[in-house]
Amino acid sequence: MMNNLKSILIFLVICYAMQVEAQHQIRSSQIFLNAPSINPAFTGVDDFWEMKTGFRQQYAGLDNGPSSYFVGVYGVIKKPDPLSFQENSLRISNPSAYANEERAKGLRHGIGAMLYIDQQNAIDQQSLMLNYALHLSISRNYNLTVGTSFGLFTREINADELTVKQLADQTYQDLLDMGAKQSYIDVNLGLLLYSNKFYVGVSALPVVQNALSNSDAIQEEDTKINLNFMTGYQMDISPEWRLQSSAIVRYDEFNELNYELGVKFRKYDVFWTGLTYNSNEAISLIFGTMVKERMTFGYSYDFYYSDDNNVGKGNHEIILGIALFKNKRSKPYAW
Repeated sequence: MMNNLKSILIFLVICYAMQVEAQHQIRSSQIFLNAPSINPAFTGVDDFWEMKTGFRQQYAGLDNGPSSYFVGVYGVIKKPDPLSFQENSLRISNPSAYANEERAKGLRHGIGAMLYIDQQNAIDQQSLMLNYALHLSISRNYNLTVGTSFGLFTREINADELTVKQLADQTYQDLLDMGAKQSYIDVNLGLLLYSNKFYVGVSALPVVQNALSNSDAIQEEDTKINLNFMTGYQMDISPEWRLQSSAIVRYDEFNELNYELGVKFRKYDVFWTGLTYNSNEAISLIFGTMVKERMTFGYSYDFYYSDDNNVGKGNHEIILGIALFKNKRSKPYAW
């Protein structure tokens, strides 16, 4: 009986750890508000500095459902731009007319940092990432960027949160006494080609992963690269409204292939609404606004349309941002 219990507990711990490994990537229904987290090449794509923080609660209505938090700071280092038409003209009725101005000139450097915390019942994960991206203007309207991020990733199983029938089980007691913790150094890479109208990019998370420490209670796995392909296109549909479409395709060795398709309607870069379809049988409703061109607020709600995913009522996500050193012609880029 004791041996069976021990085998079952070890199996559950290993399987749970493997499940979390598959979710190493940041989960978000508003990834466009934190694009450097999925592709470091987006770091510095905006012409200003910005600090963002977010909270995500999964399976609302379920006790101790998974939750995650993040706080990030991203910015760009570049030569001062010459004054633009917008900064030297009277206010016009169609601000989108300025959208065709050149987005970037010369060489720019994007830098940033992000702290991410993910809690899933008995398993806690934390990651601290430092980002760098080099932006090169390859023509009047097109830019090519290569980005990388370096970070510390830790995962810990809290035995106090586990429920077992036999408290005297030796494996369970070992978890209580020694704990179960992993620490890694991750290196991620990303590429991005973008203009005012579209972007296309690819990222690999991670390309290198070196273990700093590993508990015997968690089975150590080989590095598994998560590939992300993303693209987006936007167009004006009226003097006030802009249509923005996006797609993300993800591949990893656990979940294999999944994708997200999104569409948003944005008014004057002040208000936006839209939805995202996820191949994991979820649809997300998205709302957001920018206050006084400085503060960003985004909210999304995910609901599952399959009976197989009737675990909770859905997922809530809130993201807040504040722009720093921003002039009035600078607009958030990713969508």
